[in-house]
Amino acid sequence: MKEQTLVTGNNISFQKAISIDNWFREDSSNSILGLCINSASIQFCVYQLREDSFQLFESYSFQNISSDSLNDFLSEEKITKLNYAGIVCSFSDLPVTLVPKPLFDERLALDYLEFVQGSKKDVNVYYQNIGSDIVSVFGIDSSMVSTIAKHLPTAVFTNKSNKLVENFITSRVEKECLLILNDDVIEIIVAEESKLHFYNSFKYKSTEDLLYFVMMAYDQFGLNSSKSVLNINGGIDKESNVFKALNKYISKICFYPVELTFKTSSGFKDIPIHYASSLFYNIYENYRRKIQG
Repeated sequence: MKEQTLVTGNNISFQKAISIDNWFREDSSNSILGLCINSASIQFCVYQLREDSFQLFESYSFQNISSDSLNDFLSEEKITKLNYAGIVCSFSDLPVTLVPKPLFDERLALDYLEFVQGSKKDVNVYYQNIGSDIVSVFGIDSSMVSTIAKHLPTAVFTNKSNKLVENFITSRVEKECLLILNDDVIEIIVAEESKLHFYNSFKYKSTEDLLYFVMMAYDQFGLNSSKSVLNINGGIDKESNVFKALNKYISKICFYPVELTFKTSSGFKDIPIHYASSLFYNIYENYRRKIQG
């Protein structure tokens, strides 16, 4: 889709990359707003409870996102000014660690995070269950949290990939790998028979970096590059350099998820399922089930 360059009142430029809109604004009180904030992009979607389906999706790309640019963007974005039944705000590219639930103590949440990720200053620490056995501990920049709270005071904060990872783990039978592509961080998960074998996130700057981390996981956990499936989630297609590089070494690659377990309006046929499914799952799993009991 053709990108449209836009400029805010403070001369912060961004591009509207994708826009699908089948939603009536008058029905916002029966809808849930979801947004995902990455290091260089923001995505919105709206889930309409009455129709039990996603009705709107928009994606914006930035050079980089700070609390100032986020504040400026949200100040002018009309969709954030409506009244919603609920708001879910997810972040990617976060410091995160997974802790076995029997060992988890909420008083030590920051300690868990710093043990794996190093010293973390000026972050708000959150934790969330992944299935019945794992707790995800993650940190969000405090200034970003304050900015979101200023514009969207009822927002619930979450890690973008938590529910996607949970669904992947619980649905695996054979040992498989999931690669989640964010703006400048990748997440690698290995699961088998509904059990997690490995999770880690890595910053990367090049296709070579990404390939190194994926092949390291394949080697460490005995995955067969000719037989073991690599599942990919994120903004990638079969024509991308990343996909082609991976396919030189790994024979079986598929996009994840293959299908969604919830409904979308007709306009969503233009978006590959794996592009925005993390955002969709966060709304569907975190909020819809609470409202519907």
